[in-house]
Amino acid sequence: MRAIILSAGYGTRLWPLTEDRTKPAIPILGKPLVGYVAEYLASYGFDEIVVNLHHRPESVRKALGDGSRFGVKLHYVEEPEILGTSGALDNTREFFDRETFLVVNGKIITDIDLKAALETHRKANALATLVLLPNTQRERFSIVETNQGLITGFAGMPDRNAVGPPPLMFTGMLIWAPSGLVLYWTVSNLWAIGQQTLTNRLIGPPPQHNVRPPAERQLKNAGAGKSVLAKERK
Repeated sequence: MRAIILSAGYGTRLWPLTEDRTKPAIPILGKPLVGYVAEYLASYGFDEIVVNLHHRPESVRKALGDGSRFGVKLHYVEEPEILGTSGALDNTREFFDRETFLVVNGKIITDIDLKAALETHRKANALATLVLLPNTQRERFSIVETNQGLITGFAGMPDRNAVGPPPLMFTGMLIWAPSGLVLYWTVSNLWAIGQQTLTNRLIGPPPQHNVRPPAERQLKNAGAGKSVLAKERK
């Protein structure tokens, strides 16, 4: 199975610790954060992994090598300009057009039962699945709103003094079906074309495309994925 580890960020909140390395390369108990991620993925059968790089790319290469000591095969993709999550996927789309794959943040240590998450994704025949956890301590993580297993939106930070069930938070892991990724790119491209068309009508030459921006409601429906409540591995 295939995955992408997101490792291109600047880690500004940990500056100056990230002045000479990216956050995933910071060692915890003698091992870089991204090393824990690689081992975690290998334990679930992910054997080919893309790692996107931008800030201090050599720090991640040094931390992971060719991946053999973690039990995986690595493919490094450097971004001259940082692209963000969607740009990283677009930049490596040929690698992920054949089978369900995982997007994971390169700076987490977790024991979430990834097998259960993958099973939920496949049983639901979902285009995309965000792996969520209850934010029992109501820490500063954006609230993910759901309804009957579907993501309906994202809210602000939780109120630490609130009562009732804890809100859900995103774990940094996202499961994609290839068809879901194609739909995402299609909608994104249509939106970009539509925006350019509108700009041309207002300040530029006649439009080159007769495509109108999708309505906000359509975008939300097209982008909505299944959510899965993660379980800790026992």
